[in-house]
Amino acid sequence: MWAGLVNLAPSSTALIDTCAVTAKNPVLDSVPTFLGIESKHQEPGVWATHLNEFTSSGITNRELLLRWLLTRAIVDQGSDIEGVELWHHGWLEDCYSNGIQVLHSPVGALARYSELVRIGHKRRVEVVELRKEIWANKSPGRKAGAYNPYNVDGLRGGTQSHWFISARVFPALLTSLLLPGGLTEIVFGQSTKETPSEMSRRLKNDPLNGLGWCMGDKATDLFVKWAVGTFRLGNGLSTPWTAEDCPLPMDQRVGRVLMRSGFMDEFFGVARVMSAKNQGFSPPPDSSHKLRPSANGEIPEGRWHLMVKDFRRNSRVQNPRVVSWLQQSLANSSFPAPSAWRPQDVLSAMCRSYNLTHGNFVTPVELDDFLMRVAETCTDDDPKCSSCVLSNSCQANQDSNMVNLKRYIT
Repeated sequence: MWAGLVNLAPSSTALIDTCAVTAKNPVLDSVPTFLGIESKHQEPGVWATHLNEFTSSGITNRELLLRWLLTRAIVDQGSDIEGVELWHHGWLEDCYSNGIQVLHSPVGALARYSELVRIGHKRRVEVVELRKEIWANKSPGRKAGAYNPYNVDGLRGGTQSHWFISARVFPALLTSLLLPGGLTEIVFGQSTKETPSEMSRRLKNDPLNGLGWCMGDKATDLFVKWAVGTFRLGNGLSTPWTAEDCPLPMDQRVGRVLMRSGFMDEFFGVARVMSAKNQGFSPPPDSSHKLRPSANGEIPEGRWHLMVKDFRRNSRVQNPRVVSWLQQSLANSSFPAPSAWRPQDVLSAMCRSYNLTHGNFVTPVELDDFLMRVAETCTDDDPKCSSCVLSNSCQANQDSNMVNLKRYIT
């Protein structure tokens, strides 16, 4: 199976091959000490037993970690991920050092809400001073005075700590009170009849229990990646989910690598993606015309911008040969075939096929962490191609017809 894909998608298969042999330090790997939970680096049986143990507040370690990861995924939506992650950790650390156990007892924490918000504001001021110049220097046109760690993709929240905590963080925590089994029941309660991707959408869109605008598709997928894959919080439960089942979150940075490396073109066609407005590409603002290329034409020059969430949601594989390979890739798998092959479905199928052929274990979890590292080199404005591990297989770096992709941004 894998050999057949090498001919159809040489750059994409090289990407998976490189990921498999490259050291992949997880982007998120350790549990904060203030949670009082042992390291996840234990044998599966020991870890499952530890997850089932109860904390002094009457919830399991699994439930506690789900609350921590959900809040972390929600804040991980800003224009400066490093800054908002610093805020999240510092805020929780300070709350716990002051006896406010936000994650263990959200209702109890509300009794000290004014103190909790003041702690959040103090941490925001510290992060602004630490990160504003770094953030501004990453992109032309940014001003340090405009920096704010609370900015959320598509929804700028201003500088209000009360707004960010009450509108972003606490809806996630209060979700744990909606069902008797808490977040554990919400996340894993239907795992025998839905995929992790379907749970991810339910977590966001359910009319009774959903988080709605509190978090986007990428953030819910990131939560699933961490909860199911990285931290293996299904251990000790009767769930069929494994790390292979996780959707790859595919944020703007990862989308940029997939656009340039060859994945987008080999499975979806860059020109075809650009030809349809709903698939995410916008022409340069100073372009003399707004004409899009034909679905089978050459890709245009200029600084086109890709909104990755639209590519992730709306692009479908149409090449019959590629669709046939994807369908065959599930022949030896219990994983259900999707109604249409979107980018996340394709990446999952590639990981499964690679594992069956090579015996290695590459899942969307490892692949996402790998792509995040590549994105540190494959930047919008000055990609360091000569030092990139994908330079020899990258379509934008090897195909003269695709070199314009180096100017395309996300």
